[in-house]
Amino acid sequence: MHVAVLGAGVTGISTAWFLSQQGHEVTVFERNDSVASGTSFANAGQLAYSYVDAMANPEFVARIPRIVASRDPGSRFSWRAGFDFSGWIMRFLKQSTARRAGKNTLALLPVAMKSAALMRELRDTLSLDFDFRSHGKLVMLRSAGEIENAQRIADMKREHGCETEIVSIEQATVLEPALSQMEGGYTAAIFAPGDHLGDAAKFSIALAEVLQRNYAVTFRMREAIEQIKTRHDSIEAIKTIHDEVPVDAAVACLGVWSDELLWPLRIRTHICPIRGYSMTLPIGPHTPTLSVTDPQQRVVFSRLGQRVRIAGFADFVGFDTAGDRDRTGLLQEVAHRTAPHAADYEASRRHRWGGFRPMTPTGFPLVGPTKIRGLYLNTGHGSLGWTLALATAEQVAADVSRGGS
Repeated sequence: MHVAVLGAGVTGISTAWFLSQQGHEVTVFERNDSVASGTSFANAGQLAYSYVDAMANPEFVARIPRIVASRDPGSRFSWRAGFDFSGWIMRFLKQSTARRAGKNTLALLPVAMKSAALMRELRDTLSLDFDFRSHGKLVMLRSAGEIENAQRIADMKREHGCETEIVSIEQATVLEPALSQMEGGYTAAIFAPGDHLGDAAKFSIALAEVLQRNYAVTFRMREAIEQIKTRHDSIEAIKTIHDEVPVDAAVACLGVWSDELLWPLRIRTHICPIRGYSMTLPIGPHTPTLSVTDPQQRVVFSRLGQRVRIAGFADFVGFDTAGDRDRTGLLQEVAHRTAPHAADYEASRRHRWGGFRPMTPTGFPLVGPTKIRGLYLNTGHGSLGWTLALATAEQVAADVSRGGS
């Protein structure tokens, strides 16, 4: 079949890969001028297969009053951002009980484990340079309550085949000596040996080059899609700013922009744009080798080659980007205070970035067929797009090949 992939982020490129492996003719449409230039461009870099905990949980709900009152530096909130937040938050709150949070987390675990296996297979198959590191991940803990909750979740995950371990700060420092130079007041950590690091943008660009060179996948860049054309509730063509392309099927990998094209077809995604940020700097004298996450500060340290990616925050501001410079500035301040030797904070070579995480109320991505025959979704991954990309891409490619509707 001739299949259109709408969007050239890491999810779209991964989808094009699996479709090509099943023998389909693939055309990738992207309105930007390069692959992975949106949400995939400078994310945290974590392949956090063990850390897929649902954002909708009682602990996060307890923070909402502080967020709305602008007293939580890790999150901002705006009612005036042009997004129907009230409808989304009601669905989010319904998912935020301890029972549903556990259920949603466990539902994502096998997807993440599958994605990890597919990454191993892909790396064995292709020589892709994307600053991959397999050293593991640490999630830092402070209080006895945090440790108790982390142990409960680790026990639950272990029953479902995901191995994580609660270690003391002394044990964590043996695993990651750079912790001795951090000022977090930590007492323990979650250690996930199966989690990895990698640059999602470099991965997407490298895989796109393989697709163009070896599989004749067509990329139509700088080509905004105006309409998904249908006939008798079946997909017919993709109408762009330039022309109309007949297709047998299409997969929407559009993240927070999904509703622009799906709304006229009466398909509702209930995706909320959650703004996240990063700073990319040269490494410092004590850059962590492992991925290190401080969930209380909402900041992540990821070494990618000779760079360190510092990422974090979760802002509910709709599609507003006006505060990006202030937020990346605050992110660097928090990082410098927490890990003063993790990066060269004075370097002239630095990159500030902001991106929209496409979050569903459950935290579970939307993957599979829609009510329009031949139209499929692979979107709504929240902050887990890089982690889950291969598994959801394989799943939706299989759906396309089966002709699911």
